[in-house]
Order: sequence, then structure tokens, then C-alpha cells
Amino acid sequence: MIKNKSYRLIIALIVGFVFADPPNWDTNGDGVLDNYNDYENNGSITAMVSTDGSSSFGASGDMIACFVGDEQRGVGLASSVPFGPYAGTYQFQMMIYSNEVGGEALTFQYYNQSTDTVYDLNESLEFEINMTVGDVFSPYSLTF
Repeated sequence: MIKNKSYRLIIALIVGFVFADPPNWDTNGDGVLDNYNDYENNGSITAMVSTDGSSSFGASGDMIACFVGDEQRGVGLASSVPFGPYAGTYQFQMMIYSNEVGGEALTFQYYNQSTDTVYDLNESLEFEINMTVGDVFSPYSLTF
């Protein structure tokens, strides 16, 4: 009887992780901010997430999001890098939106799907209209 309960508990925990609800950053799963048409201006970031600035984190299903205060301004899904110095790692490409031409403080969060955990990231940027930060060969490094 105890053995049977243990198996049920293990299965429930596994199912809980597999079907965990991600943050409400991208309700339709397309990797685009759901209300982007509320904004006039945008910019882009290609980023990698790490703990030390060099070892890349990320896996399919992971996401990052950008915020101004508590207002979400962008979302990026993890994408596997197929070539270049970061081949085999995951990066996040994200459009960021604003009604200002610059000056808004951007903060970031990382969602790890396998652990169903959201991490506040250490870096912040200032929004600038048409900004392009990082690329696949030199991604912007976000750390937690």
C-alpha cells in the first residue's frame, strides 16, 4: 500500500512539472508581446542568459520578458543557435515596445520551464527607439 502511494506521488510531481503553467508573458505562444500594437516604437535585443556571463542557460520552452516597472514590454522564446561561436546554446530574440523615443528603464526576467521558476535578471537597459542590442555572434548577456 505504501509503495503504491509513493508511485502516485512521484507521478503527480512529474505531471505537475510537465504541465506547469508558465508565466502569463505570451498567452498565444508566438514569441511576440500580445499587445504590441498599443505602442508606437520598438527596438530589439538578442540575449543569452547565464549565471556567470559566459555559460549559457536555456532550453526549448524557456522565455525571457522585458518590463518597464510592472508593465511587460517584450517577450522572447528560447531558440537554439545552429552556427557561430554559440552553436548548440540557446539565445532569446525579443522586440521591446514603447511609446517613448527613449529613457525608459528596462528590466528583465527569465522563465525556466523545466523548474517552473521565474528569475529576476541583474541587468537593466535604457530604451531607445530602433535600438539593436546584441546579435547571434555577440549576444547581450543577462545574468541571475
